[in-house]
This record gives sequence, C-alpha cells and structure tokens, in this order.
Amino acid sequence: MLVSRALALVAAQAPIVPTGSHLPPPPAFTVRPAQGPIRLDGSLDDPGWRGTTEIPLDWEWTPGDNTTPPVRSVCRITYDANSLYIGCRAFDPHPAEIRARYFSRDDIDRLILDDHFNIVVDPFNDQRRSFEFRVNALGGQADALLSTAEGFEDWSWDAIWGSAGRIDDLGYTIEIAIPFKSLRFPRAAGVQTWGFILERSYPRSVRHRIQSGPRDRNNTCLLCEANKVTGFSGIAPGRNIEVDPAVTASRTDLRTQLPDGALAQGAVDPAFGVDFRWGISPNLTLNATGNPDFSQVEADVAQLDVNTRFALFFPEKRPFFLEGADLFNTPIQAVFTRTVADPDAGLKLSGKVGSSSASAIGVFAARDATTTLLFPSNRGSVGGSLAQEATRPWDASGAISGARRSWVGSTRGGSAPATPTRSPGWTCSTSSTRPPACGCSTSAHAPSIPIRRRRAPASPWRRSPVAPPAWS
Repeated sequence: MLVSRALALVAAQAPIVPTGSHLPPPPAFTVRPAQGPIRLDGSLDDPGWRGTTEIPLDWEWTPGDNTTPPVRSVCRITYDANSLYIGCRAFDPHPAEIRARYFSRDDIDRLILDDHFNIVVDPFNDQRRSFEFRVNALGGQADALLSTAEGFEDWSWDAIWGSAGRIDDLGYTIEIAIPFKSLRFPRAAGVQTWGFILERSYPRSVRHRIQSGPRDRNNTCLLCEANKVTGFSGIAPGRNIEVDPAVTASRTDLRTQLPDGALAQGAVDPAFGVDFRWGISPNLTLNATGNPDFSQVEADVAQLDVNTRFALFFPEKRPFFLEGADLFNTPIQAVFTRTVADPDAGLKLSGKVGSSSASAIGVFAARDATTTLLFPSNRGSVGGSLAQEATRPWDASGAISGARRSWVGSTRGGSAPATPTRSPGWTCSTSSTRPPACGCSTSAHAPSIPIRRRRAPASPWRRSPVAPPAWS
C-alpha cells in the first residue's frame, strides 16, 4: 500500500513530457548580418556578435525524452558577405569537469567522448542532405556530409573552415567560421531560409545530448526536426572552380656489376596529373581527373588478413570518388570504387536536377590501368590483378549511374506546408503503400534506408537547471 501511494505521488509530481505528434514545432529564428568584425579566437566579445539573436538549447533528447537539460547552453548565428559564423556558450557549474582533448581531425571516436557542439546545416532546407560540423571545447574539428535518405554519414568529406574554443570560469565557448564557398546553397536574390540543428554533448555520468528544438524519437527524418533560420540575403556560393595540378618524377639507378659496381644513372620518368572540380550550379557538380596523384591521401589502417573468410574492406578516401558518394550507396553494396585501383582518367557528374531540386543523379566513368579481380568462394575469397587496362565499372559503357526522386508530404492536420517540420516515422521503400514521408526517396538502383535511432527510456531523475549570468 505504501509503495503504491509513493508511486502515485511521484507520478503526480513528474512533469508531463510531450511526445510524438504532441511535440511543439522547432522554434524559428531570424538572423541578420554581423554589425562588426569577428575574430576567430574562441571569445564571443567581438563587435560582430552584438545584437545577434540568441538561440537557446532547451531540449534534452537523450537520456531524457525532451526534458529540461541539466545545464544551460545558448548559440548565436550571423554572417557577412564571405562567411557564416556560429558562436556558442556552454555554461557549466563545474568547469574543471569539462572533457576536452586535442585529437586528429575527424577522429569521431575520440570527439564524442569530449564536451562539444554539433552544428548541422541544411542550406537547401529540403530535409534531404546537410553539412555537419563538430567542435570540442578546445576547437578540435570534425566534419561530415549527412544524407538522411540513405542513412549516410560521410566523415571522409573535408571542408575548408575555421574553429576555436576556450574554457573559462563559466564553462566554455566555441566559434565557427564557414566560408560560403565551402557550402552549397541556392543562388537567390531574395531572403533565404536554412535548416539548423544546434546540439551540445555534455558527457558526465551519462552523455546528455541537448538540442535547440524537440526531437521525436518516432521520426526517422532527422532534418525535419531542424530549426528554421531565415534572414540570409546578399550571399553567393561562388564559382566553385578548383584545379589541382600534380607533377611527380622518379628515377631508377642500377649497379653495373654486383656487389661493388658503380651505379648507372637511369632516366627521369616524369608524370603529370590534374584534378578538376566545377560547381555547374549550387546543385550540380562536375569532377574530372587525369592521372591523379593520390600520394597525399590518408593511408589505410592495417588489417589482419590471416584466417579470414571474406575479402578485406578498406574505406574510400580519394577525393574524386568521395564527391556525391551517397548517390551510389545501396543496402547491399553494389558499387565499390576501391576496385578502381590506378585510374588513368575519370569523369563524374553528381547533384540535383530540376526546378524543385527533388531529383538527384550520379554518373561516373573511369579508365583503370589495372584490372582487379576478386573470386569469391564458400570458404574464402581470392584476389588478383592483371597488368592491363580496364574501363570501370564493368558494364559495356564503362559508366555507372544512379537516380533518386524525393517527395515531401503533409505531416499534421490541415493542408500540407511548403516546408514540413515533421513527418511520420515510416520506412522509405519503393513498394510502400503508405504516402511518402518527409525526406523519403526512391532510387533507381535500390530502396533507400533512413537513419534509425535507438529508443532510450526517459530518465526519472531531474536536476535543477543552472541559471548563470546572461550572455556576456
């Protein structure tokens, strides 16, 4: 009896947490250009931050389910003619407990253990593809391309951007400067509205994840949960033309007589290569390469090949093949670009087409100097190569292509909004009888798979939010 009364008392005092369709829409904000210069040093007292709109992070979506976070966090967004600026203040009642380390760029396994902010930017505001930027309290960087339709998070993508962090008595601050040339967005004369997700990771006894808007765990469309930030005007993505020439040379000297003969100098064998990238439009990109030099690409991590039943898998890290890689992603991997081992030349066209930018295409062709072969068997796989040219991939034309069409549907009662904020958590499928959900797509090569999230129970514990001084 006493236990029942105690449980009833706790239930009566516990706050009612909105879930599912009862969640309020993500707050919308308006930004304006910076009123002064901003120096990227981790300090938020520059003239450019004055008067900017404060965006609070008031929702803890894990382990709590849209509950009041244990700490206070605020961010600000502004811009000038060249760059997008994001500044965040993370208040902390115990600054000595802040976790921050120096790490290699994109070392996401280490970053998620630190105090950091995650900024997701959807410039097209179409809930399909976005840019992800993460910064820890010391300014360490990680960036990725996020495609919700395929559940594809590509950490191999690297953009040119700057960040800085600083720890102080109130917690820590971060600053981010992203040149508009590093982003894709519409080239429009009017005011633009972008989607933003601002998230703080607060790891203590558990990892608290705090956002600028509520998160519906039944919704598989992550970008449909984004805040709508309007006010961007007078900006352009630039021409986006990039040419990277490369020149290498080698020489082989041989001994005329072993073991003490003199070295006979061999001839110099020069090699010339070039990589070309052209943003035909903010939506469509053309890549070309000739005798590419991959000597600067990050080396593969060593793997054990003893007593293995299957061929080893190495991730793609070469820039030419990474552009638009999500368009060739399938549930059962049909395209593995690492089989193009030594390309003489390659051409790729990827991006969105059409006035609504709802359709996406990807086409690439390559001429390989080496023919790579893989023979699978029931007890293992055997690989080999032939010193002869091959046109890759393996169809008659030497090119592979993929296409995708996306639909945006109504989410709640009433008429369908032009840009929905939420959608049902249906699995996207080419054969589904349900109406298409926000961010769902169908592909010519295979059904797409949305990002799935693990459901976590709401935490029964509550901590009073810290109320430190306002933004300084």
